[in-house]
Amino acid sequence: MANKTFAIENTLFCQFENNELKIILEDWAAQNRINIYYGKPSSPDIIAVPFFAAVVDKRVVGSEIWEEYLIYCKETDESKPTILLNDYSGKTISDMIGHLNRCLSNE
Repeated sequence: MANKTFAIENTLFCQFENNELKIILEDWAAQNRINIYYGKPSSPDIIAVPFFAAVVDKRVVGSEIWEEYLIYCKETDESKPTILLNDYSGKTISDMIGHLNRCLSNE
């Protein structure tokens, strides 16, 4: 089986522990021809994998990797839309999908 490649234009980076959200995002991704890359625990995937937007839980990414990502963003002027589930209280999954749709239309 060939390795799947991930391009910045059609990859959503995800790293969280929420099966309901995973199912909803996978359905959205299939409808929009988007690949989802799920970050592996304790790995710098968030830095290494190209993506147009991310949905992450900082606790799952890990504080050390998250800090490395913030340094990387500062040093490279990286400014990709990132939905932080830790800061998303009071918002619905529909709000999140709306935000992702806006990210897609801004390309």
